[in-house]
Amino acid sequence: MKKLSLLMALGLGLGVVGCGDDTAESATTDTGTADTATDTGSGSTDTGTADTATEDTATEDTATEDTTPVPTDEQFSGPFSYVWRIQIPQSGTDAECCFDFTADGVTDNGLGTLIGALGAISTDIDIQATLDGAVADGSIALLLEYAGLAEITKTGPTQLWFYLATNDIDGDGSGDQDWATALKAGEGIFQVQPTSLDADGSPLIKFESARISSDVLSAGPGDFPLTIPIPGLLTLDVTIKQAQIEADVRPEASGIFTNDADIDSDGDGTPEVWGGGKLGGVIPVDQVIGILNDLANDCACAGIAPDAAVIIAGEGTDQYDVACDPNITINDGACTDADGVICGNLSTVCGFAPALPTLGLIDVDTNGNTIPDAISVGLRLSMSGATLENPPVAPAAP
Repeated sequence: MKKLSLLMALGLGLGVVGCGDDTAESATTDTGTADTATDTGSGSTDTGTADTATEDTATEDTATEDTTPVPTDEQFSGPFSYVWRIQIPQSGTDAECCFDFTADGVTDNGLGTLIGALGAISTDIDIQATLDGAVADGSIALLLEYAGLAEITKTGPTQLWFYLATNDIDGDGSGDQDWATALKAGEGIFQVQPTSLDADGSPLIKFESARISSDVLSAGPGDFPLTIPIPGLLTLDVTIKQAQIEADVRPEASGIFTNDADIDSDGDGTPEVWGGGKLGGVIPVDQVIGILNDLANDCACAGIAPDAAVIIAGEGTDQYDVACDPNITINDGACTDADGVICGNLSTVCGFAPALPTLGLIDVDTNGNTIPDAISVGLRLSMSGATLENPPVAPAAP
């Protein structure tokens, strides 16, 4: 709801008047006790400036009330979903994933194409396998809370809040429940990581407008800040723009589950199992370039200075141009496995960079000038119910 805040300054004059009055004595003899009190009051005239402020004639705010529910119960009351699988489709049919951001009737997923291209650069890069492993060992644990959802029917409008979580309640360094059985079955017990919360304890990632209707969850569009560490490779720290979620769901006692989808993505006649939830949006190219340059800045083994802009990019006349700075000499042959995958393959990345626009990876125009400047994103999510421990927030890391 639009709010109108007015600050009015009012002038206030305060007068203190002290009176000493000598009345003529009448014929009656005054036999009262003599008044010996000394009058010390000092009269003062009110000289305050007159209030000439203009009358407030602002139009009454008649904006439609925002009916998105604000939870009245305390936070962490649920219901919840635990994301037990995150899939990045890389090729195949349009049914794989996820949304059409270019209005051409074809679903868009430039990120999937990029992941496939990175795999072609180096056989050591298997982001899907790394992602699967990080979810399985608890390095990545995402919880969704459906705040304000109708308690009985688990349908209707809601706010969708995201948390990074942990299943290591006892703090011994390993999960307390088995991922392959208990967590996937909706029996997982978690604590919210304090890094997921702002200074007031509210979630940093949220869709304030979402709904479950006819067993379909929908949310967005909006901005979706996302930080997912991919061990051994990089930390994906981006803001997904135009983010939206759509999922085939079913409410159960322990929370909200997705119904996974059987899709023959490679056309071989045998369907594969894909998560019943879709998360899509676009990532501006400059965010990706920033991440790659941050990684390259750590490649002292390749002769890269810590503040060098190795990869330069920007809108050209008809496309978004990407290239490595020709004035920087790269010697990644001196890098070892300990320096990371990017450092050891930096020259290959630079050789590949100019082809990014022509491969369709940069595929969405976000500012309307006909030059694509963002990479579309499509992820599939599998979710089960979940429960929070008491207390719901894990201790902050020392």
